[in-house]
Amino acid sequence: MYNFFSEEALLNPYPLFAQIRSENPVCFLDDINCWMVTRYQDVDLCLRSEKFSSNRSVLLGRSSVNIHEIPNLVKFVSNLIVEKDPPEHTLQRHTVQPVLLKNKYEQYLDAIKEITENLLRNFKSQVSNDNQLEIVNNFFKYIPALVFLKLCDVSEIYADKFLELGAYIIRFWECMGNTDDKSIIEKAEKSADFIINFFSDLITARKNNLGNDIISDLILAYSKAGIDSEKLAIFCAELFVAGNANTIDAMSNGLYNLLNNENQLEILKGNFDLLPSAIEEMLRFDTPGPIIFRVAKDDVKIGNTVIAKGDVVALAIGSANRDPEKFNEAENFNILRTPNEHLSFAKGNHFCLGHVLARLEMNIAFKSLLKAMPNLKLDRNRPPVSKRQNLIFKGLSSLHVVV
Repeated sequence: MYNFFSEEALLNPYPLFAQIRSENPVCFLDDINCWMVTRYQDVDLCLRSEKFSSNRSVLLGRSSVNIHEIPNLVKFVSNLIVEKDPPEHTLQRHTVQPVLLKNKYEQYLDAIKEITENLLRNFKSQVSNDNQLEIVNNFFKYIPALVFLKLCDVSEIYADKFLELGAYIIRFWECMGNTDDKSIIEKAEKSADFIINFFSDLITARKNNLGNDIISDLILAYSKAGIDSEKLAIFCAELFVAGNANTIDAMSNGLYNLLNNENQLEILKGNFDLLPSAIEEMLRFDTPGPIIFRVAKDDVKIGNTVIAKGDVVALAIGSANRDPEKFNEAENFNILRTPNEHLSFAKGNHFCLGHVLARLEMNIAFKSLLKAMPNLKLDRNRPPVSKRQNLIFKGLSSLHVVV
């Protein structure tokens, strides 16, 4: 009845979200065999409820893939913090959270700005004769990757390799094995193996030569908490793979909507102090993670609907962020919106650990970009192309602009 996999819905699922929210706010989707929750108040409640598990291993069990053939992917997915429940999640989150607080990034501000400015100079040098540029793959794509490697004191020569490997893992993650393309599974398995071993070797070497970097801080924190190094290696891989994908998507979605609302763009260019507010609206209006899956630990009643123990639930963050019961003029892009209690970084125990860095990277990227290219506009002759074939992630594979 509701087709989220049409070309139109993959690029713009929000009309479909609005239809479901109006007609059947808690409904069962036969094609993906799970419930979907679409209203803000219900999604917010489910995100904070202890009646739902974040462990999505049940989805792998439903897939067509033979899990015995993908040991590294299983190890990676089953050890992600985002897939853990208390008490294991609580211990690991409390271990890493102090390392990822805002003051930890202050020492890297100049480095992040330098990375962004260098990428921007290279981006501007590629201007074609018709002043046309593609911005996702030539600017946004490299910002979180290079910043992460800098934070970890790892050479930037690994950026392209890690981006390629991360893309394979993300592709598997979003389909959770439900694909006829066996090469995706094979590439994702090899990618997980490489990344886990890379960080395992790095951690082993860094233990004997601790420095002033995120990896060293995490080594000390994990050692103090008594958590083994393999979990730390997987957490480092998780930070890169998930954080990189979501931040790139947030940037591409954000710029598209900003340029598509020229009055808002002019307001921002007239006062860059509004940039933090603009970024929150970018995240609300077109979230890079429109769906978060949970599994019911017991029978749960949401509104008039009873969800049975063991059922999978798709929490439609993208729908909640456009719920008119929560947000005035929810379908309008408004960088002055306040308050703006969007759910793009989730809520409760699983509130995104990378939110500080993601916001910082977006702030620096947009300020640098709009100051360097004040006449930036969408290339109306080249429409944006959706990157994803699934609603777990939402972003653009290409966005052409005119300078």
